[in-house]
Amino acid sequence: SNRLFVRDTSTLMLVHIFTNTDSISRVEWSRDSKYILCAAYKVGVVQVWDVDDPNWICKIREGPAGLCYSRWSPDGRHVLNTNEFNVRISVWGLADSPAGVVASLRAPKFCDRAYDFSND
Repeated sequence: SNRLFVRDTSTLMLVHIFTNTDSISRVEWSRDSKYILCAAYKVGVVQVWDVDDPNWICKIREGPAGLCYSRWSPDGRHVLNTNEFNVRISVWGLADSPAGVVASLRAPKFCDRAYDFSND
């Protein structure tokens, strides 16, 4: 489905319904639970929703390079997207308006486990 339902965990009452571009391949909360990342790998689009402000949306299109994996950085303000055929990992910053690529890592070895984070 292309709709994401957000419910209150204590009452199960519906809080928000977010409509995405295409069927959702991956959903991930930011660490502070402010944002929800919804990746549609089939069309190469990631949409980020703000739970506190349902009118705010960030739509990231990876274009012809496609998309095979998407996840949050530990700070919850950057999205890391790995392109199909492991062309690159794009780091998108959400703090600035409009959002944009702040770094690019070329030719990762794996799609979903080419990087990790540490506390130091």
